[in-house]
Amino acid sequence: MDWPEIIIEGFPEPRDGEPPNLRGDIADELNDHLACAMQRELRRTDDPAAAEHAVLDRFGDPKRIARRLWWDAMKEQVMKDRIMIAAMIVSVVTCLAVGVFAWMTVQQGREANQAILAELKSLSKPAEPSEIPGDWSKVTFRCVVGDRQGRPAVGVKLSLGGAMEAQTPNKTLFKQTDSEGKVTFGPMPAGEYWWGAQFAGLAGDHVSGAQHLGFSLHESITLYPTRHQEVVVVFPSSDAFTDIAFAVDWPADLKDKGFLLYCEFNNPFGGYSPGYPGTQPDGLRLDGRVWRPAFGQVVIGSDGRIRDGWTLWPGQGMGRMGGYGMGGPASEPKTVLYKISGQTITEQKSVRRPAASYPLAQLAVLVPAKPPNDPEAIWQSCATHSFLETAPGMGGEVRQPVDKPPVFVAERGKLNTWKITLPDELLKAVREYLAAETQPASEPADVASPRVGRM
Repeated sequence: MDWPEIIIEGFPEPRDGEPPNLRGDIADELNDHLACAMQRELRRTDDPAAAEHAVLDRFGDPKRIARRLWWDAMKEQVMKDRIMIAAMIVSVVTCLAVGVFAWMTVQQGREANQAILAELKSLSKPAEPSEIPGDWSKVTFRCVVGDRQGRPAVGVKLSLGGAMEAQTPNKTLFKQTDSEGKVTFGPMPAGEYWWGAQFAGLAGDHVSGAQHLGFSLHESITLYPTRHQEVVVVFPSSDAFTDIAFAVDWPADLKDKGFLLYCEFNNPFGGYSPGYPGTQPDGLRLDGRVWRPAFGQVVIGSDGRIRDGWTLWPGQGMGRMGGYGMGGPASEPKTVLYKISGQTITEQKSVRRPAASYPLAQLAVLVPAKPPNDPEAIWQSCATHSFLETAPGMGGEVRQPVDKPPVFVAERGKLNTWKITLPDELLKAVREYLAAETQPASEPADVASPRVGRM
């Protein structure tokens, strides 16, 4: 058999960097081994085919052996070549990326320069005459509901006060928004102002019940000379309000006496000290502003229905309770009179108020008023109970908790039923009042001054 020709067929294609005598050396050495093995096998047998078959069984395929020997000799060089090719590919890709980035940077720089030139051209134009005089300014409030893309808040009232009070004392402006939810104040002197809004719902979202504030918002604003500024105000949507019904836990002996129960709930304008946790109701945050909810007061009949259409007046003061202009020195507790306006008094099962948490501040049991207390009064208190007391504070007196007041939660999307539990001291004062009322005329009875529970 011609071993050299078979061996040469097993080599791969020539490669750059391959030693010139590598293939010949491998072929010669492998041929010598095969030839020697063939001679040994022929001495054992006279059959050349059997001898060749025995050699191949012992050594294997000569082509495969030749290729393996060549690879063992060239492996390091082949791997170097492959690494070099990979490095070249990475270098090319990196160069292309750097080129693209440089091109994009140049383009962005060109666009920025064009924008700067355009701005400089606009600044170099003569200023158009301003409709606002030198040291004056204007501000427009654009009012929307729910979010900045919401429907216009039509017919809501805003107030603005501040800098103009230096020229005109107690000057506060009030305006309503137009059909686009906008209202404009000015021209007016530039300076520091405050503005505010009270919101009890839009037309069709009416919040029923007298003596309530709904949501309120107060902020400061700086108006700059010759500028017409715009402020976007996002008002609460109708789902920020909820329905509230009441149930009063009257004892059996007082349930059918025809009493009215006056309830006052805490709100941000009642003069409560912020240093006492739990005395301020939570707020509604919209577009970075906090709307403060306020419940106000409510009058409840013994049947749990709300009496609406009344007006609260201070009468002779509230003694140590203070607030609403009804306060007096702590040593001079006075009678509390609650007047009802001449309009028709309505009854309703529930009221609609901002969804929030409200601490109960004060309770008063009302009875029909009798002369000579106040001939014009329709109802007056026969007993009161306050969860607050007046104490000195920064800038004047503040009301702060005597003990932990009951807190009522108004949740959205449901009818909330609040059960009012009457304190024992209040019930005791009511019974004492009834006992005094039933005394014979010959016995002295101080009916001109309603009895007051713990103040």
